[in-house]
Amino acid sequence: MNSALVSGKKEILLLATLALVQFVAVVDFMIMPPLAPKLIKLWSISTREFGIAVGAYIFTAGICGFLGAFFIDKFDRKKLLTLLFAGVTIATLVCGLAPNYQVLLLGRIIAGMFGGLLGTMVFSIIGDAIPLERRARSFGLVTASFSLASILGVPGGLYFANLWDWHAPFLVLVGLGVIVQGFIMLFVPSLTGHLNAPKRAPMEVIQSILADKNQMFAIALVITLALGQFSILPLLTAFLVSNVGVSEAQVPLMYLIGGSATVVASPLIGILADKIDKGKIYIVAAILSLIPILALTNFPPATPLVLVFATTTFLFICINGRMIPGMALVQGTVLPQQRGSFTSISSSVQQLSGAMGTFLSGFVVVKGADGLLQHYNWVGAVAAFVTLISLYVVRQIKQIQVPQGFTTHNAT
Repeated sequence: MNSALVSGKKEILLLATLALVQFVAVVDFMIMPPLAPKLIKLWSISTREFGIAVGAYIFTAGICGFLGAFFIDKFDRKKLLTLLFAGVTIATLVCGLAPNYQVLLLGRIIAGMFGGLLGTMVFSIIGDAIPLERRARSFGLVTASFSLASILGVPGGLYFANLWDWHAPFLVLVGLGVIVQGFIMLFVPSLTGHLNAPKRAPMEVIQSILADKNQMFAIALVITLALGQFSILPLLTAFLVSNVGVSEAQVPLMYLIGGSATVVASPLIGILADKIDKGKIYIVAAILSLIPILALTNFPPATPLVLVFATTTFLFICINGRMIPGMALVQGTVLPQQRGSFTSISSSVQQLSGAMGTFLSGFVVVKGADGLLQHYNWVGAVAAFVTLISLYVVRQIKQIQVPQGFTTHNAT
C-alpha cells in the first residue's frame, strides 16, 4: 500500500518518537558542560582538555553533517535514522563506561559522528512525511524537546550524577535510548520516495544549491538565525552573573522557567505559523526578539531578578519563535528527493555559523580589571543587526510544491 504522507494517530506517534530521538541526542550533548567540576577534579585535567572533549562533538558533527549530504539521500530514511541513533547510543555507552579521559574523548568523537546527521534525519523525515499545512506545527512539537532537555534532561542528569557518580547520566541515557530505538522500529514509516530521483555526484549537490537562488536565500536565513543566537547565548549566563548580580544558584531556575515557557509556546507558535503564514510569524518573532536582545546585553548592575527572568524567558520564546517558522520555510525550498542532502549541508552551515557567532562573542567581550565583562552590548548590537538582515532574507524565500503523485514512503 502506497501513501504519500502520514496523518492522525500515526502522525502523533511519529512526532513523539522523533521528539524523543532529539531529546536523547540533545541531553547527550548538553550534559557534558555541567560535569566539568567533577571530571576536571577526578582526572586532574585542564579546562582546555575538558573544552576539547566538549568541542570534539561539535567539530565532528559539523564535518560529518557536511559529508553526509553526499549520501544521506541514497537510503531509506527509517533505516538511516535507526543506524544513526544506534551509533549515538553506543557512543553514550562508551562515555558511561569510560575509565579515563582518553576513552571519554573517543566517546564524544563517535557521538558527534552520528549525532551530526541525526538532527538532519529528523527534519528530513518531518519534511517528507508531514503535509506542508501542518509542518511548522510539527517542527514546533519536535523543537520542544530542546526545552525539555533543558528543564528535565540536564537537571535530571546532574541529580543522577550526584546520587551515584558521573557515569550515571550517560548510562540512564543508554537505557532510554534502547527504549526509543524500539519506538523507531514501530512508529517511523519507511521513507523511500526520494530514492526514485536520479542520483547526483557530490559536487552536483553543492552546485544545485549554489544555482538555486531560493535555496541560497534559505541558507542565508540559516546563517542569520545562527549568528543572531550564538553571538549572545554563550556569554549570557556569565554576563548576568558577573555584571547584573544573578547568583550561580539562581541560574538553573532561570533556565527552568525559560524552558518551561518555551515548551508551552513552541507548539502554539507552530500552529500559528501553519494557520497564518510562516514568513509573517517569523517576522513578528524576529522583531519582538530585538527587545530582549538589546535589553539583556545592556542590563545595569542590580537589575531586579524578576525583570531578568522575565526578559530571558521572553528571549527563549522569541528564539524559538524565529526558529520554528524559519526552519519550516527552509525545508520548503527543496524537493523531497534532495531534502536530506540539502538539510545536511544547511545544518553544517548552521553549526559553522554558530561557531562563528561564539568566536565573535569571545573575541569582542573581555573581562575588565574589576571582573566585569565589557563590550557585551556590542555583541547585542551585532545580533540585532543580523536579525534585521534576516527580515529581508525571509521575504525572498519561496515555498515550492511537491509534484503531484510524488510518494515519500511505502507503508505496508
